[in-house]
Amino acid sequence: MADDDADTLAPPTDPRLAGVLEELVRREPLFHHRELAADTYLLTYVLQQGDRRTRRSTLWQRAGNSWRALYHQGTVVL
Repeated sequence: MADDDADTLAPPTDPRLAGVLEELVRREPLFHHRELAADTYLLTYVLQQGDRRTRRSTLWQRAGNSWRALYHQGTVVL
């Protein structure tokens, strides 16, 4: 992740996401978010599943009253 934590952990401008993102950041220190455009966010995090560790990124966009993932990638960390 090229951006520093000060940028990626800034509170979202969309109040509908604020509580959810704050809880994730509190529980998962390697979880980051960045607002890219109105109703569009990039979420990045590290997932540990047993001995397997992956870096993940998902591009989310609001569609009416719900959210949809436009893109997702997971890369195994060796």
